[in-house]
Amino acid sequence: MNSLSKAPAVDALQLRGMDVQRFIHKIGECSTEVMEEIAAAIAAVVEYY
Repeated sequence: MNSLSKAPAVDALQLRGMDVQRFIHKIGECSTEVMEEIAAAIAAVVEYY
């Protein structure tokens, strides 16, 4: 689905804020279903603290 050389991974416990200007170019993409899973994991971490 994307042209990444390694399998992507998300660690919701390693959250940090970033300035949007640091994103220079897009290197891949993921499906809506995967983004929903990531959002749910982040929401669970944020509500945990």
